[in-house]
Amino acid sequence: MILHHLFPALLVAFNIGAAVTSFMEKDWMKGAYWLLSAACLALVHMMDTSASQ
Repeated sequence: MILHHLFPALLVAFNIGAAVTSFMEKDWMKGAYWLLSAACLALVHMMDTSASQ
C-alpha cells in the first residue's frame, strides 16, 4: 500500500524541485509550469485515494 503513495509523492517532489530550479534561473514561465504540474498531480492523487476508500 505504501508504494501506491510513494510514486505520486516522488513525482510531486521532483516537479517542485524543477520549479525551484526554474525560479532560481529566473525562468518564470517554466517555473509556473512545473509548480502547476505538481499541484495537478497532487490533486489527482488526492481524488484517486479518496474515491478508492
